[in-house]
Amino acid sequence: MVRKMETELLRHLKFETETKYYHAILCRDLFGNWVILRYWGGKSSRLGSSQTDFCENYAEAVKKLQELQKVRRYHGYEELT
Repeated sequence: MVRKMETELLRHLKFETETKYYHAILCRDLFGNWVILRYWGGKSSRLGSSQTDFCENYAEAVKKLQELQKVRRYHGYEELT
């Protein structure tokens, strides 16, 4: 079971353009390490991919998420809530 305090640390960012989507999820893996799971692809096609980024600690993971957020906005993605 995930503790309440830990669920507040988790983040899920969603971005879209007219034709593409991008998701980034900050969570812990099975070994307790912080990871960022990234998924992206086209809305009207089966093409897409994913990547897992391993982080040394929570602060580094949050910094990487902020960088991803900045890049997605620069490339014209709209952030969804």
